[in-house]
Amino acid sequence: MRREMQWFSWRLIEEFDAYLCEARGLSPKTRENYADYVKHFLNGKYGDGVVELEALRPEDFVRFITEQSSRYKPATLQIMAAALRNLIRFLKLKGLCDGRWVQAVPTVANWRLSSLPVHLTQDELKVLLESFDRSKAAQLRDYAMVVCMATLALRVGEVARLSLDDIDWQAGVLRLQTTKVRRASVLPLPPAIGEAIVA
Repeated sequence: MRREMQWFSWRLIEEFDAYLCEARGLSPKTRENYADYVKHFLNGKYGDGVVELEALRPEDFVRFITEQSSRYKPATLQIMAAALRNLIRFLKLKGLCDGRWVQAVPTVANWRLSSLPVHLTQDELKVLLESFDRSKAAQLRDYAMVVCMATLALRVGEVARLSLDDIDWQAGVLRLQTTKVRRASVLPLPPAIGEAIVA
């Protein structure tokens, strides 16, 4: 029988703060920031409803960081991402999620010119995606590449290095081989990307 666990958000934040203090040794200010961003994340997912932690999925974390990227600077997004990674570690201890989800939280660039050029708006992205003639093989490929960059915030080089061997269709994940670390990043594979690649 599926185990149902529902906590009100205030109780979750209270226990999360205790975890950050006791297990992670973080300062009160850092814990306060992390708690605020986790509240923001949970509010976006559940609103005023009951927080059902077992309903969370890796794509929820990806979507949150992607959505916030149009509102906050990279430095703030980095803190948000760190807060979500700590939330995942906390939930893993509670047996509520897979600890490997930490790798699904997007990495946020914060080098000096990372904010340039300005990202596309949703309307601009829609126009761009609709501009591809998907009756032609080359444009099908280009469309799939743009969908990967827009949906998973992948860099051009990361998309160029992708191969079919990087995709686990059964698990619905994309294993992104990185050059800066020895392990691959595992990202959820949204249906739109899977369909574009298959096409």
